[in-house]
Amino acid sequence: MTTRSRHGYEEPIAFDRLMLLVSLLVETPGSGAIETGGLAAIGEALRDRAAALGRPFPADYPSIPTLRKDLATLRAYGLLSDRMYRWGYYLGAGALTAAELATALNGLRLLAIDLGDPKVGERLGPIQSRLKSWDQDQEGRLTYPLRRSLSRPVSEQDPIARMERGQDWDRLAERLEAIEQAILTGQAIELKVARSPHPDDRGDRERLYPLQLLFYDVGWYLLYEKVDSDQFATRRIDRLSAEVRRLPMPPRGLRIQRQRLRTATGLLSAGWGLFLGEAAEQARELAGQEPLRSVVVRFGQPTARFIAEGDRRHPTQRLTWESGTSGEPSGLEFSVKLPGRSLGEFERWVRRYGSDAVVLEPPELVARFRQMAIALAQAYGVGAGGSS
Repeated sequence: MTTRSRHGYEEPIAFDRLMLLVSLLVETPGSGAIETGGLAAIGEALRDRAAALGRPFPADYPSIPTLRKDLATLRAYGLLSDRMYRWGYYLGAGALTAAELATALNGLRLLAIDLGDPKVGERLGPIQSRLKSWDQDQEGRLTYPLRRSLSRPVSEQDPIARMERGQDWDRLAERLEAIEQAILTGQAIELKVARSPHPDDRGDRERLYPLQLLFYDVGWYLLYEKVDSDQFATRRIDRLSAEVRRLPMPPRGLRIQRQRLRTATGLLSAGWGLFLGEAAEQARELAGQEPLRSVVVRFGQPTARFIAEGDRRHPTQRLTWESGTSGEPSGLEFSVKLPGRSLGEFERWVRRYGSDAVVLEPPELVARFRQMAIALAQAYGVGAGGSS
């Protein structure tokens, strides 16, 4: 005697319908939101999927009551909860636990709001809307901003915000999807320099392979490799025009992109800051023919204690305490090995500590700080006796 199951999906069309519904909610979370057509939109999507499988559904199949039955089945098996899905259906937490999802949302908000990434901001809005019911169940814990970054871009990246302020808009931030696609395929593109602190750069066009978008200090930068010279470089994206031209050459693929990104990341790790050197010196550095420079700075108290807390400023750094007459450390010697291309950016870092920092090596950096001290004394009217 054949025992009939209790779930009612013995018929092939019924089983197909349920499996297609599951696949839809896995691949397209948020399906069935009231504002995008509700269950009628789900029915249309299932008919499209069934046709793609070569097992098309009848024109008006499945009906709304049938879909409600399927959703009840998913609830009975724990794939959907008992909450209302006004902003669209999704299975459980997808691939994430509630805690993991909260962490991911916090990271997205940090990118979108604190670091001003307009593209992430566009994607964050629908996700937060979709999860409103869940956040209400969690009493707001899902979207509470546990982490923030007070680093922020020095210029507005959102085109709508700029237009509302009456500011000009011709920024690469408007075309980040095209940049992301070029990165993931290894497509060579041409970009135009719209603005630059160096007047000679303005209007220049760069033929390049984009490798990565990175945030550093005051803004978002594009890390790239020049097509014509294989030189790695960075440029702030708000200085690049929205004009993106695809070069007529085949994409080099993600494998080569990863290899070149590793090489560029090695240059960033070895240096101090974002300047990767001129073409010739960069080539020598990559070939192991560019000697590193020994850089030494003595920090006095209380700055020395702060500097000592940073044990990961650079992979080659060494910290050596100097003993004072009272037995307490009087200062800290900070030494690091850097390529010559990084001395300028290292100099700017040391400047922030004023007279608490004294450069000991290399000689040319000592000379630059000596000249700066003389210029400051003259600017503030300090005479040879140390008073104005």
